[in-house]
Amino acid sequence: MFCCCYCLIYNGKHMILILVLDPSSVNFLKMLDRTANTASVEWQDPCYINDNSVNYSIKLTNKTSSDRENTSFETYDETTNLQSELTRLLPFRNYTVQVAPVNSVGKGPYQDLSFQTHISGISHNCYIKAA
Repeated sequence: MFCCCYCLIYNGKHMILILVLDPSSVNFLKMLDRTANTASVEWQDPCYINDNSVNYSIKLTNKTSSDRENTSFETYDETTNLQSELTRLLPFRNYTVQVAPVNSVGKGPYQDLSFQTHISGISHNCYIKAA
């Protein structure tokens, strides 16, 4: 969706047109860490913020393997940080996190990342050797 707003400013000599557009999508959304109940993600600012400041809308979707429909879809957070700690996750579940920049005009497109939480109580760095 493309939205914009503009204002005309007259400074005594010139008329200035200021055009503010929706921001572009965030860059390089990636997983930092995950456990059975938490996940940490980070991203970089969009190429075009198109405003003096930008916030980030974060959505989290929990999907079951037997049902392709979303079982849980919520707005998780809105932040000015370039990373987020996702908490209260369930062990061994499939999630999708979506991050979109938001400026004074509107929301940019979502960038998404899918991941699976670990099994509770089992270290994901262990190896099982057959006897």
